[in-house]
Amino acid sequence: MSRKTFLILLLAFFLSLAMAYLVGWGLQRTIARTPWLTQPFYPFLEREPLERHRLEPEPFLRPSPRLLARFSPLWVAGRTFASEVFFFLIASLAIALFPQRFRTMLEGLRKYSFSYLGVGITTAFLGFLLILLALFTLTGLPFLPYLLLLFGFLATLGLLVSLLGWGGLLRRAMRLPEQYLLIDLALGIFTFFIVASLPLFGVLAFLLASLWGWGTIVATRFGAAQGWSALSFAESERESHSTLDNS
Repeated sequence: MSRKTFLILLLAFFLSLAMAYLVGWGLQRTIARTPWLTQPFYPFLEREPLERHRLEPEPFLRPSPRLLARFSPLWVAGRTFASEVFFFLIASLAIALFPQRFRTMLEGLRKYSFSYLGVGITTAFLGFLLILLALFTLTGLPFLPYLLLLFGFLATLGLLVSLLGWGGLLRRAMRLPEQYLLIDLALGIFTFFIVASLPLFGVLAFLLASLWGWGTIVATRFGAAQGWSALSFAESERESHSTLDNS
């Protein structure tokens, strides 16, 4: 690893923690200046009949600043650090198990970035419709847990793929030397969490990143050597054998 790469990674890491700290600090100040958060209220209860029978309802207390003070800036920054470590370890394990497939998916991301995002949005919408059909049909209801697990797995794996692709895109933009996939992964994770720490933009960033990676997985068939084809299985086998013979 070059010195420039190391300094950029270190800067991105501290920026991600600093952003999380500032978000926690701003949230804490906002809660402290909102008095209605500490005021009890009695939802859906009439006060007069209860007083007539000398009954005192249990007030439903909204979250108080003392409770939310546990989510201090240091806590938010620590949670961000734990998330970064978790994503790095999970993605490193996936890269170690399927190195060639990840390289194939990254090659596809370089060529068809926005197209893969469209594929991810389309397939996610179709998956949502499939879940709705499973909910309202007796034959599809037993498949509902498996569909939820499958789509959750695709969304998580798609997030890892998109973080790796985003890191490679930043590395090329900053003209850093191409060395290891883990360096691209670390760069992608650190810069991603700079935006993901923001309350509203973070949700949008997670959604777009998951859909981007989801589309990459579907379009490349999880980094398979051959892409999607309309040929039959026998024709595809003959084509693959002829390609091997020519090589």
